[in-house]
Amino acid sequence: MGNKLLIFTNVFPDESTPNTGFYVKEQVMQLKAFFDIKVIKAKPSKSFGWNGTSFEKTIYDGIEIYTFQYTVLPKVGVFFSGRSYLNAVRPLVKTIHKEFDFDVIVAYWTYPEGHAAGKVAKEYGVPFLLRPRGSDINLFLDNPVLKSLIRVPLKLADRVVPVTEDMARKVKKLGVLHERVDFIHNGLNSREFYPLEKDNCRKEIGISMSEKVILFVGNFLEVKGIAPFLEAIRLLDRPDNGGMVFYFLGKGPLGSAIENAREVLRYIKIKIIGDIAHGQLVKWLNAADLLCLPSKNEGCPNVVLEALACGLPVAASNVGGIPELINSPELGILFRPSDAGDMARSIEDALQRSWDKKRLMLRVAQQSWDKVGERLKMAINGLSV
Repeated sequence: MGNKLLIFTNVFPDESTPNTGFYVKEQVMQLKAFFDIKVIKAKPSKSFGWNGTSFEKTIYDGIEIYTFQYTVLPKVGVFFSGRSYLNAVRPLVKTIHKEFDFDVIVAYWTYPEGHAAGKVAKEYGVPFLLRPRGSDINLFLDNPVLKSLIRVPLKLADRVVPVTEDMARKVKKLGVLHERVDFIHNGLNSREFYPLEKDNCRKEIGISMSEKVILFVGNFLEVKGIAPFLEAIRLLDRPDNGGMVFYFLGKGPLGSAIENAREVLRYIKIKIIGDIAHGQLVKWLNAADLLCLPSKNEGCPNVVLEALACGLPVAASNVGGIPELINSPELGILFRPSDAGDMARSIEDALQRSWDKKRLMLRVAQQSWDKVGERLKMAINGLSV
């Protein structure tokens, strides 16, 4: 197999948004040790007329990124975005190909990225690897039309490598040959996530040692289970839980709902921190008593890996790839998704247990990004047209 990769993705960090798509960047940086790489990053637009001849070329951490826009129609846009994306990206790919005769195409999202990437790969006669990340399989399967749309890139792919075993099973059920499907969990950077003294971290952040700190890390979106999580917090709002403080790290459209919930609590507290630099997360994970992930849907959430690497137990929804990571009661507690009562009981239970930090850390000791990169390299080198 050759050594030039063209990567399609819908998220990748840049100077203004360094936290966006860092997990894609980590994998690209690992692959960069073995391959020459260029990245195509698409941005949906409501404007018409995008044709790939207008694009922005930037360099971020040594990675050459081509950002272009494609048209998405309001309300019904998702059903036509595969064709729109393909029409817009073709001229850009032609421009790139003049100086960069790529050998393999890799796409980090099934639709529309994977749809366009698969079509382009066939046009240029190169193999195509598809790496689904979560809702592009999990949520799309719930919609009959979207289900039919994602079948196209799955069938076009020479190799499908989702981030969880659960997703791999779903892909196979869609008719993709078993020998063309594998899974590789996301990884973590052990140089960034490791145990620190809780007292020191709390002092730096400004958290009292008397608090029972529960962290939520993620976007404030409906799919992240914000509504049932807030209901669980309301159920926990009793005098005997007066030391509980729920810290929300992130941002999103449901921020106002979190603020409203905060105002009616009597005994426990909610504090909205907002977005933080990814490099600061290690202090928060070490300052906390529990990470709570109430998502309705997940792929392979990096924050779970990062929490375990810091010796922090996890209470999370039993969905997607989460039970593959929290695969023992010694690592955390799984609750039924959207079940506020079960969530509240799990949070209380987790805070009352004694956890073996070494056992938590051991779970992810081999979950490094370099091992992920090595497995992806092997998958790419095994491709053939």
